[in-house]
Amino acid sequence: MTRRRVVRTLEKRGHGVTTAANGRLALQAITRAGLGSFDVALMDVQMPEMDGLSATSAIREHEKGVGTHLPIVAMTAHAMEGDRQRRLSAGMDDYLSKPVRAGDLLAIIERASGEPTDVAKPAARPPRLLVVDRGAALARLDGDRRLLGELVRIFRADTPAMMAAIRQAVAGKNADAVRLAAHALKGSLAAVGATRAFEAARRLETIGREDDLRRASAGASVSAQTGRVKSTRLHRERSS
Repeated sequence: MTRRRVVRTLEKRGHGVTTAANGRLALQAITRAGLGSFDVALMDVQMPEMDGLSATSAIREHEKGVGTHLPIVAMTAHAMEGDRQRRLSAGMDDYLSKPVRAGDLLAIIERASGEPTDVAKPAARPPRLLVVDRGAALARLDGDRRLLGELVRIFRADTPAMMAAIRQAVAGKNADAVRLAAHALKGSLAAVGATRAFEAARRLETIGREDDLRRASAGASVSAQTGRVKSTRLHRERSS
């Protein structure tokens, strides 16, 4: 869902976008087309087969032989202190935290590609965590209600499988699978502005990363909050 939002936001701004399902395919697309064919690359740090850091290192090695430099922007949900510097040290030029806000995305892309930007600063998110913060979700989508509606429909269709993956990972005591499943759910929740459920999924992702499945009862909180999100969305769809 994050990729769909990013592509839609950039295309509305007039940018041409090429996507890749994983880091290895991204590297192949960039090297085959030629580094000069792209103005900037958005590189998700957590990608299957080859992660964003490895793909960036490979691109930088390739550049040594051709004398070019492709601006690469890291995208990651891990916004911990010192994380930005680690991404930059790995050869990335800038850093974008998820959930991605449209204004931040456009500003960083146009800064990296050398284009002028007049993107207004987005409104600050209210401090209170709502079940569904529609205003924050729209702010990240540059006010695109139609796209938000599409993301809500995708969320409602995909969530049961995501929750099943989390329950299966917890039952199997597979901490890495818990982390990956919670990370995927977290991105979907962020896309629809589900702030409370997002925080629950984030905690569960941390549990998986720290391999402390004794605390995995947080999965029940994710399930409960996700149910509230669906209920709230259904009520709003009927009221609209």
